[in-house]
Amino acid sequence: QVTFQCLLKLLSFAMRVVLPVVGAISCGGWTKDLASTTSDGDAELLFLCEEGVMAQSYSARSRTPLWVAYELDPEQQRRCQGGRKSFVSDRRIPSEARASANAEVWGPQPNGDSWDRGHLAPSYSFSYDLSPGGAWETTYLMSNVAPQASRFNRYSWRLLEEHVSDFVVARNQSVLVVTGVGFEETDDAARQVLDGVQIPSKWFKAVCAPELSASFVMVGDNVDQRTPSGMSTGVLTTAIPLTDFEALEWAQRQFSGKMFADDRCYGALLDMGVFKDLDRVADSLRIIPRTASNECLPGVDEVLVISEYVEGASYDKAIEIFNPTQAPVPLQHWTLRVARNGGDWTGTVSFPSVDL
Repeated sequence: QVTFQCLLKLLSFAMRVVLPVVGAISCGGWTKDLASTTSDGDAELLFLCEEGVMAQSYSARSRTPLWVAYELDPEQQRRCQGGRKSFVSDRRIPSEARASANAEVWGPQPNGDSWDRGHLAPSYSFSYDLSPGGAWETTYLMSNVAPQASRFNRYSWRLLEEHVSDFVVARNQSVLVVTGVGFEETDDAARQVLDGVQIPSKWFKAVCAPELSASFVMVGDNVDQRTPSGMSTGVLTTAIPLTDFEALEWAQRQFSGKMFADDRCYGALLDMGVFKDLDRVADSLRIIPRTASNECLPGVDEVLVISEYVEGASYDKAIEIFNPTQAPVPLQHWTLRVARNGGDWTGTVSFPSVDL
């Protein structure tokens, strides 16, 4: 279970309002006075809550989420990653405010543009819970999707999402994340609209590591380039401080106040390290429990790590198994798969009925 209450208590930004409608809306123990309209238009702003998973602000005007807030925790990020499924409508949103999963906006356009269903909360970061209606399935609701230029989404933005997840695992640091979209244009007439869905001009990701008193924001132009302006890969050389993001004109129009209430988020610029180095360390720490049919096992609390392998002569070999959690793990629940001389993983080793 995500320690989501921590994030929601720290997260403090709200939509700037024209006609304030004060009312307490809670999500995971966090209470915030929000308004139902924005200074960017008169369409209703919906606040959505998936307790323990994410909080979202959804615009009926653009038919997209404006931001999604969530926490990435090392214990969860070490678990099974990956998987794909179909997008579905979010029934919490009125039908007239929804973007259809099959709308004409998605995919290649006659003018050469191509728009993906871009996740704000990345699906693989929530695949620690593959249960029906669980965290991973929540990321495939259309309330978590906005148009994102295809080459942008599939390259530099994907690498940024992986970079953040690898950082959490490799550095054993929980982070608070706010991912959102921005519209530089103030009038609807100036915005690009396809099948009733407005195309954001910007995508951003803000990441805070409270224990390190550091944070950063990446802001990328939503254009069909692998690495559009504002993005960087490998080493995040284009990351900017939170205060610089909050000073952007379009950000000030959409958001009011500080993004995070915790002053530690306004310390140093977070050093995210080198992606390939983090990826190497993170891959060695990730655990992928599987069922007999080789499917990812949802909700597994038992974690074991092969911490050492010793290669001797002939059949003289050994491994060391480590339990990184505080709870005992029954070894009889696990088997060791073995491949010989580059062959298939056909061999198995069972463990005795003892706790590690």
